[in-house]
Amino acid sequence: MRRLALIFTVMIALCASGFLCDKPEPKPAPSPSVAPAEASPSEECPPGQEKIEGRCVVPGGSGGKDYSGTYAYSTSDGASGQCSIAQKGESATFVFLSGRVCSPASMCAFECAAAGPSFSCANSDVVDDEGGSASNVFSFTFAEDGSAQGAGRSEYVHPGGFSKDWAYSINIKGKK
Repeated sequence: MRRLALIFTVMIALCASGFLCDKPEPKPAPSPSVAPAEASPSEECPPGQEKIEGRCVVPGGSGGKDYSGTYAYSTSDGASGQCSIAQKGESATFVFLSGRVCSPASMCAFECAAAGPSFSCANSDVVDDEGGSASNVFSFTFAEDGSAQGAGRSEYVHPGGFSKDWAYSINIKGKK
């Protein structure tokens, strides 16, 4: 669990720097991590927020759209096939169902944080009998048309000191 927290921390830093994520246009709404503001019954919420149970909140997570389903995907590193998203509130599981060779199988499943249409996903595991480990992080954002685009980074580290990392883009579309 500590490794996953570290991966998410690194992924968030890479995204904030613009390396993994496109920097969106500034919006007047606060980020989802900001506590919801109390709203009086007659008070209007700021742009980008809605009133739920008397509070102004940023739509997303458990209060927003559920993106669960099966999709087609393709990546810039040549993989394509089917993937699934199982969303529960502000968390989700993303699984490559076909088009990727995953050894062990756990490398095709990712734990994700969801904030509205944006997802940040990560996984890591020991991947060979020599103790080599792999970690993957990627993020993507759904557009109004139901397609999503994003970017990711993977790394393999062998205990003998060898390491390799690579970046890729991902396109997701066609919810089944």
